[in-house]
Formats: sequence, structure tokens, C-alpha cells
Amino acid sequence: MADFIRTQAYASWIDSLKDIKGRGRIGAKLRTFEITGHPGDAKSIGEGLYEMRFDFGPGYRVYYVVLKKTVILMGGDKSTQVADIRKAKEYAEFWRGQKL
Repeated sequence: MADFIRTQAYASWIDSLKDIKGRGRIGAKLRTFEITGHPGDAKSIGEGLYEMRFDFGPGYRVYYVVLKKTVILMGGDKSTQVADIRKAKEYAEFWRGQKL
């Protein structure tokens, strides 16, 4: 079982989703990831950062980095992907400097 940290940025994003069904599906997928250690449809986007992709809603994305613990950085969707990746890289850099 993996050890996860969910950031405030992620919590704010997931709580703001009006798509209740989508929110539940994302949460279920993250719980599966925690239990199995397998993220499913995810790819490296460089600098140790990963993008977990969801094929429902507007193309939800969850960004994470694997350090001593897996840090769930933030979420977004296909329409904000470029800006989200830039912000996720900033968050990843911050978390690399933290003691976990």
C-alpha cells in the first residue's frame, strides 16, 4: 500500500467540481492507486512528474510526483492542461524540498 499526501491545491480542486459522479470516480481511482500502487492511465510528463488521465467529463487530470511518499499535487482538465502542468511542476519542486 502506497503512502499518499493530498495537497491543499488538490483538495480545493476536487471539492470545487460540480460533477459529483466524476468526483467520486476520481476518488475511487486514487484509492485503487493507493492500494495497488498502479495508477492506471498515467504518463510521465517530465521532471519526475506524472499525469493521471481520466476518460470522462472534460478529460480530468490529476498530477502527482513520487518521492518517499506519493504527493497528489493538483487536478485539472484538458482545457487547462498547459497551465496545470506548469503549476504542478512548481508544486513538485516545493515538495522535493520537504521532509516527508
